[in-house]
Amino acid sequence: MAYCAWLGWHWLPLGYTSRELAAGASRVWDIRQELIEHGRLPWWTPRYMSGYSYALQYSQGLPLLPWLALSAVANLAVAGKLVALGAMVAGSVAMYFCACRVLRDRRAATLSALAFLLHPQQLARAAEAEQVGLVVALAFIPLVWLCCARAFASGRPRDAAWCALSLGGLVWTSSKQLLVLLPFLLTSLATTMWHARRCRPLAVTARAGAAVAVLSLGLVAFCLIPGVYESQQVKLLYGDPVESWQRLYAFKSLLALVDRDAVVTRTAVEAVTRDVQQRGGIVAEEVDAGRVKRVLALGSDAPGKYTGIVLLGLVGATVLFNCRRADRTAFWFFIAMLLASIACATGPDSVWESNWATLDALLMLSSVPASCRLLVLAGLAASVAFLVLLAWRKLSTFRRWIVAAGVLVPFLFLSPFPIITRLPGFREVRAPFAFYDLPEVFAVAMLAGFFVTDVLSRERWRAQVPKVVAILALLMLLDHWPNQRPTKESDVPDQTLANLESVYRSLRSDESWTKVYGVSTRYFHLLGPMYSNKPMVYEAWTNWMSPLGTALLHQDAYSSLEAHRAFLDLMGAAHVVFDKSDNNVRPAAMQLLAAYRRLFVVEREDEDFVLFRNPTARPYVSAYAKTYLYVGDVRGSPRLALALAARQFPLVHAPAAGAAGLAPDRLRRLEAIYVQPDQLLQGLPENLQTKVVVMQPNTPLPRLNAAAAPVMLEGVRLAREHAGLIRIALRTPAPCLVVVAESYYPYWRAEIDGRPSEVLRVSTGLMGLELAEGEHAILLHYEPPRIYTAAGFLSLLTLLGCIALVWGRPRLETPGRRRDPAIERDPGRGS
Repeated sequence: MAYCAWLGWHWLPLGYTSRELAAGASRVWDIRQELIEHGRLPWWTPRYMSGYSYALQYSQGLPLLPWLALSAVANLAVAGKLVALGAMVAGSVAMYFCACRVLRDRRAATLSALAFLLHPQQLARAAEAEQVGLVVALAFIPLVWLCCARAFASGRPRDAAWCALSLGGLVWTSSKQLLVLLPFLLTSLATTMWHARRCRPLAVTARAGAAVAVLSLGLVAFCLIPGVYESQQVKLLYGDPVESWQRLYAFKSLLALVDRDAVVTRTAVEAVTRDVQQRGGIVAEEVDAGRVKRVLALGSDAPGKYTGIVLLGLVGATVLFNCRRADRTAFWFFIAMLLASIACATGPDSVWESNWATLDALLMLSSVPASCRLLVLAGLAASVAFLVLLAWRKLSTFRRWIVAAGVLVPFLFLSPFPIITRLPGFREVRAPFAFYDLPEVFAVAMLAGFFVTDVLSRERWRAQVPKVVAILALLMLLDHWPNQRPTKESDVPDQTLANLESVYRSLRSDESWTKVYGVSTRYFHLLGPMYSNKPMVYEAWTNWMSPLGTALLHQDAYSSLEAHRAFLDLMGAAHVVFDKSDNNVRPAAMQLLAAYRRLFVVEREDEDFVLFRNPTARPYVSAYAKTYLYVGDVRGSPRLALALAARQFPLVHAPAAGAAGLAPDRLRRLEAIYVQPDQLLQGLPENLQTKVVVMQPNTPLPRLNAAAAPVMLEGVRLAREHAGLIRIALRTPAPCLVVVAESYYPYWRAEIDGRPSEVLRVSTGLMGLELAEGEHAILLHYEPPRIYTAAGFLSLLTLLGCIALVWGRPRLETPGRRRDPAIERDPGRGS
């Protein structure tokens, strides 16, 4: 707690940075505003991504609860940092009790807890990347491990309830991390049960497993069921370069584990970059070009994946210099867990392939400094020396040689990641590092505790254990000292944040229902709605939660300048904020800035940002007499939708009944019908004069010489009673299609003059309504499926049952302090 308080002393006064804290704070602010103004939890927000559902956000929403609570007494940035610091403290406490159970030694558990707290990944996630959710998930891992071990060892309902509560908390924080942890956890439980099969009946374990499974599923129903339903309506990873990401966010070598403060990596990257720039960006040979790309890609490994020389030294010393094994099975299991997490984190390549490619690049490129090569060779020599010592001290029999080869060969030459990602639930994993980040912290921290039980168990060391633990803690603190840099300095100047707030606040004078489009890779732009009260068109932070149609339009918007302009107009982006001072902006974005200057009016400009006004942006509600019809999968429509939007024509997607379900007068207003080859048009009138186009990959887009004239609406009045309820009053001079510039989602319902009406998907990602001539009162309301409510009641009942099991007094147990049978040494476990 003192260490985290010291971190907070430096970190809390810092403002927002370019990383994820501002993004998370934007959602907390949005939810809090809805709670304060309307007294209800929003299921829909219009402020981000042109409107999207909060169901997936809530399915990973446990960190939002303390963040919301703390935001009542502190600002949003400080509240988020307090959540991260509190999770670090809670995680180290849970690690202590978990290690006590595994190691049965309080001093060893103390070292494990300190190793868990001082692991570089803690600050890499909390302060460097500002991923509050992952820091909270990391705190749950030792708690889940402890509760599962107790439940399966004792078979008591109370322990099963605790286990279900911890599993439910991890699922509600990050279901992906539970998927990553689950294979290791199940393997550990299976190993423990196998060794304890003589003294623990299998029926007890089976009953405990069934109770944990039933209670866990009941607890997580409220977040699991919405997650399953909503995943069918959102983008996820569709259209993203998943294979490229899987190679980028994977280990290029094991150098990152010991490259303190990225000394080798940063020096090599800077030298190679400087050499390429001096050559005008030209690399003579193709082989050298591949090596240059390899070196430049090392920046994604270090310093973010640094494990620590001290921690790895402790693990190596425990492997080589033990005088006994307090628990042989547990020790080698955590070694296997560490190796498996590294092997999975190398992505599509094996450990040998990734390391060989990196060594070849670092040693063969002449632009890499000699000091970097010497350090790489020194690390390679240390690895060889470790293997030689291992063979000399431990591989004393032929059987041990066979076992060692059976472990080392698959670790080096097999790549488990492609196999794992074919399994259900793992197909959406885009970063192999997910298999390394959190499991590795837990495994290394537990292995550090074995240093006390296995190495310091000699008689001469026993009295010195507290001093040794204190010295090791100090060495770990010094080892990862550079990782504390983000807690002491921000990567964004205060003046830039002041300019950001000033630019967005200047939009408050515009009272119309318009949106803002931001061009930046820095997440603090998501604070824009808080300053301007204007919705954002799109974003990068949670774009995988974006409604599918909106995401498809944005992906195709960068195919050409005309498509980009059509996208901004279609979504009602009347204002564009361009981040000039973003160092990560690519040259193509600077070309886009030049295009913006030609197309739009500069409203405001300072040293950091340019604010443009788009005079051709469509209003929130617009109407059209002539439309095009699309029949087929929505994924094939964005290119056509943007081409038509450039000429003021909406593209209506066929309703569930297909084109045959359209009224005759509506069919007559169609300019053309575009049909995918796998769709059949049946039931259309034989005398229909509308052109039908079967879309093929080479089908040309319609070339329209003149833009359509929109229908002029009269007396338009807009009111949003809360995030999911919109009232529109207007008068139409003729029958027309009214388009609402908010993301289409299947859970929107519409009433026109008190009668239910179908909400149409228009131009891939917007909502539309068919209106007759005259005055109309339109009500749009968002209604999540009723099964969400049923799932919530099921989770509530299960939670009450778990509380009753936890706090209720078991009838078959005697009063007083009970002895946990799992603390007693199992005769089947290795000594």
